[in-house]
Amino acid sequence: MGRITQELLRKRAEHNDGILSTLEEISLHQENIERIENLEFYCRHIKILYLQDNIIEKLENLDKLKELEYLNLAVNSIQKIENLEKCESLNKLDLTMNFVDIENLKESCDCLSKVPSLREIYLTGNPCEKFKYCRDYIIGRCPQIIIYDGNEVKKSERIKAREMMDFMEKELEKESKQHVIFKQNDPSEKDPNKYSVEYRRKLYKELEQEKLENERKKKEESSKPGLWDEPVIKEVPPPVYKENGEVRICNQGRYDVFLDEDIYTTAITTFRIKLPKFLDTNKIKVDLNPNYVRCDINGKITQWRFDNDIIVEKATVQRSTTTGVLEIKAPMAYIKPKEDKIKKIEENKKAMEMQKKEEERLKKLKPIKQGVDFVRDNNEIKEVESIDNKKNLDEISKECGVDLDEVPDLD
Repeated sequence: MGRITQELLRKRAEHNDGILSTLEEISLHQENIERIENLEFYCRHIKILYLQDNIIEKLENLDKLKELEYLNLAVNSIQKIENLEKCESLNKLDLTMNFVDIENLKESCDCLSKVPSLREIYLTGNPCEKFKYCRDYIIGRCPQIIIYDGNEVKKSERIKAREMMDFMEKELEKESKQHVIFKQNDPSEKDPNKYSVEYRRKLYKELEQEKLENERKKKEESSKPGLWDEPVIKEVPPPVYKENGEVRICNQGRYDVFLDEDIYTTAITTFRIKLPKFLDTNKIKVDLNPNYVRCDINGKITQWRFDNDIIVEKATVQRSTTTGVLEIKAPMAYIKPKEDKIKKIEENKKAMEMQKKEEERLKKLKPIKQGVDFVRDNNEIKEVESIDNKKNLDEISKECGVDLDEVPDLD
């Protein structure tokens, strides 16, 4: 029969990306679950829990669910309301179509009265409703309840229930004893086809076996090739090398791939593949070589080539437990110089040398010719006559006693 396992919880928590630690709502209906378990370990912050249409017979393992607000156990096999006292936030309880009987009504109300946060309760279809004063008794014992079976509890009903409490206690005790005796002597109680807890358990087991048998037959039929079926061709993984001898690059799984070859600072090659968080690590195979890495991920090949060879013996391969990312780190064995990077370095050196020469040249310039300005035009120094200078150079040279022929050229 069905059990509440971590795998089932993750499957039903797809709306929360399969994360259970922050899960607030989950639906586990129609899973043939026999008992409530494991929720206190995986889903401590659950607020809304749907468990309807299962074969749960007892309320248990709910005391650590402090944030639980709504519990739906409709169409199950609950015979007594119990173990809810520590559910501090429980606001709504649905036990429609269960087996809470008259003889267990008093103990059930003892439990409900100790849940002060409870506001709504649903008990339609339970044997305890055969008790004539069932609604009034529950309202009187549990004054915090304001909605019973979808109907609001009126103030007059609450006053009436309080006044009749002693009378209803005696009537309940009397009818409980009579009901127990009646069930012991009733021949229909021994009828295996009567709708009861045992009948439901047996029925669900038969249905589950029938379901498993049908699935097995379908699997066998699907494995047999039909008359018009094409022969199944197994997909052959791509070879490591291309026809020209180069290492192939492929990504059949279409995963996000990151490659960083730090040749300037650490000389370490880092290769990452972003894999699904909950992919089983046993389905990942890594083949690491000096110039390439080949990963078989659930039958899909992802292969990448390194520009610089690595030291395989010193490589580390690890996978993150939180993100699922597969990371490979390895030191480089030899760094191959790249032509484009070498060209850039040489060009930068030449540009710096030219700049230094130009600066030295400008420093050596001594503009002794008055009235002459020096301007830069396409990296060439040209002399132009100052606008303010209206005198002829020959006249100025005579006045200053300078022979222009003796002045050396700027070049």
